[in-house]
Amino acid sequence: LRLSSLHMLVFPFKEGLELNTPEEIFNPSICDQALSEKVIQLAMLLENVHVVHGLGSSTTAHSNEDLQILGEAFGRAARRIKPYL
Repeated sequence: LRLSSLHMLVFPFKEGLELNTPEEIFNPSICDQALSEKVIQLAMLLENVHVVHGLGSSTTAHSNEDLQILGEAFGRAARRIKPYL
């Protein structure tokens, strides 16, 4: 687990793959780009969370509760998408 203030949710085609570079994350033969960029954004809208390219970032203005809400929304969005994969 790597912590960062930048939020990204990526969907590698191979399970258990460790992604270490932006080149790997944005390589369409390694990760599903449409799912990472478009589908997750639409799913997050259904969770009342508007996100932008890269899914945004956190700052010191965000509380732990804000981050908890965001994490739960990402989880619900991922569960919403999973049956269609």
